[in-house]
Amino acid sequence: MLCAAVRLSRHEWPLAVATVPTLVLPVGAAWGWWPSPGIEYVAFAVNVVLLIAWGLLAARAAGRTWNSALKIGTVDALLGLAVVVANAVIK
Repeated sequence: MLCAAVRLSRHEWPLAVATVPTLVLPVGAAWGWWPSPGIEYVAFAVNVVLLIAWGLLAARAAGRTWNSALKIGTVDALLGLAVVVANAVIK
Protein backbone atom coordinates (compact mmCIF):
# COMPACT_ATOMS: atom_id res chain seq x y z
CA MET A 1 0.00 0.00 0.00
CA LEU A 2 2.74 2.47 0.96
CA CYS A 3 4.79 1.52 -2.08
CA ALA A 4 1.83 2.27 -4.36
CA ALA A 5 1.35 5.66 -2.67
CA VAL A 6 5.01 6.51 -3.22
CA ARG A 7 4.79 5.51 -6.89
CA LEU A 8 1.70 7.68 -7.39
CA SER A 9 3.28 10.61 -5.57
CA ARG A 10 6.38 10.37 -7.73
CA HIS A 11 4.27 11.12 -10.80
CA GLU A 12 2.58 14.10 -9.14
CA TRP A 13 5.75 16.11 -8.43
CA PRO A 14 4.69 19.05 -10.64
CA LEU A 15 1.68 19.62 -8.39
CA ALA A 16 3.92 19.77 -5.33
CA VAL A 17 6.38 22.11 -7.07
CA ALA A 18 3.53 24.42 -8.08
CA THR A 19 2.76 25.10 -4.42
CA VAL A 20 6.29 26.25 -3.57
CA PRO A 21 5.98 29.96 -4.56
CA THR A 22 2.76 30.33 -2.59
CA LEU A 23 4.31 28.60 0.40
CA VAL A 24 7.54 30.62 0.32
CA LEU A 25 5.78 34.00 0.59
CA PRO A 26 4.03 33.55 3.98
CA VAL A 27 6.91 31.51 5.39
CA GLY A 28 9.36 34.22 4.35
CA ALA A 29 7.14 36.86 5.95
CA ALA A 30 6.97 34.81 9.16
CA TRP A 31 10.78 34.53 9.19
CA GLY A 32 11.10 38.30 8.76
CA TRP A 33 12.37 38.38 5.17
CA TRP A 34 9.77 41.07 4.43
CA PRO A 35 6.90 42.66 6.37
CA SER A 36 3.92 40.36 6.79
CA PRO A 37 1.07 42.92 6.65
CA GLY A 38 -0.44 42.70 3.18
CA ILE A 39 1.47 39.57 2.18
CA GLU A 40 -1.77 37.93 1.06
CA TYR A 41 -2.11 40.57 -1.68
CA VAL A 42 1.43 39.91 -2.85
CA ALA A 43 0.76 36.14 -2.84
CA PHE A 44 -2.45 36.72 -4.81
CA ALA A 45 -0.60 38.77 -7.44
CA VAL A 46 2.21 36.20 -7.66
CA ASN A 47 -0.33 33.42 -8.18
CA VAL A 48 -2.10 35.34 -10.95
CA VAL A 49 1.21 35.91 -12.72
CA LEU A 50 2.09 32.23 -12.29
CA LEU A 51 -1.24 31.18 -13.81
CA ILE A 52 -0.54 33.34 -16.86
CA ALA A 53 3.02 32.01 -17.14
CA TRP A 54 2.07 28.34 -16.75
CA GLY A 55 -0.77 28.69 -19.24
CA LEU A 56 1.55 30.41 -21.69
CA LEU A 57 4.28 27.80 -21.30
CA ALA A 58 1.87 24.87 -21.56
CA ALA A 59 0.29 26.32 -24.70
CA ARG A 60 3.71 26.92 -26.28
CA ALA A 61 4.75 23.37 -25.40
CA ALA A 62 1.59 22.18 -27.16
CA GLY A 63 2.68 24.01 -30.32
CA ARG A 64 0.40 27.06 -30.13
CA THR A 65 1.47 30.43 -31.52
CA TRP A 66 2.61 33.15 -29.13
CA ASN A 67 -0.62 35.08 -29.62
CA SER A 68 -2.77 32.04 -28.93
CA ALA A 69 -0.60 31.02 -25.98
CA LEU A 70 -0.93 34.47 -24.41
CA LYS A 71 -4.71 34.29 -24.75
CA ILE A 72 -4.73 30.86 -23.12
CA GLY A 73 -2.56 32.10 -20.25
CA THR A 74 -4.86 35.08 -19.75
CA VAL A 75 -7.92 32.83 -19.67
CA ASP A 76 -6.18 30.61 -17.12
CA ALA A 77 -5.62 33.65 -14.89
CA LEU A 78 -9.22 34.79 -15.33
CA LEU A 79 -10.45 31.33 -14.34
CA GLY A 80 -8.28 31.53 -11.23
CA LEU A 81 -9.77 34.92 -10.41
CA ALA A 82 -13.26 33.51 -10.93
CA VAL A 83 -12.52 30.76 -8.41
CA VAL A 84 -11.39 33.37 -5.86
CA VAL A 85 -14.51 35.47 -6.43
CA ALA A 86 -16.79 32.43 -6.22
CA ASN A 87 -15.11 31.38 -2.98
CA ALA A 88 -15.61 34.88 -1.52
CA VAL A 89 -19.27 34.91 -2.53
CA ILE A 90 -19.90 31.47 -1.07
CA LYS A 91 -18.37 32.44 2.28
